[in-house]
Amino acid sequence: MAAFSLASFSLIGLPLSGGFVSKWWLGLATIESGRPFFALVILFGSMASAFYFFRMINYAFFRGRRIIVKPERAGISMLAPISILATISILLGLFAQFPLSIIRLIFT
Repeated sequence: MAAFSLASFSLIGLPLSGGFVSKWWLGLATIESGRPFFALVILFGSMASAFYFFRMINYAFFRGRRIIVKPERAGISMLAPISILATISILLGLFAQFPLSIIRLIFT
């Protein structure tokens, strides 16, 4: 659930996540192209995502645990890819200039 939460933050576009960087550049591009309506669409999409992701996170972490069936622990083959992707998402948010500099070199 912790990895799911980190991935949710990235999809929402919270700062310090890779999703924030991409939404920031998309928002700037829509405004610079003279179409700020699309920036509002991006903002609305992030707010809608925040609504349903935060509901799931709230239920998982802060509500009473009324579990009828005892869940099994996930194996390392399930936890490793999820944890790696969540870590990459945070690292891309923290060090966004590195991949952006490579992209600039390729396309300029």
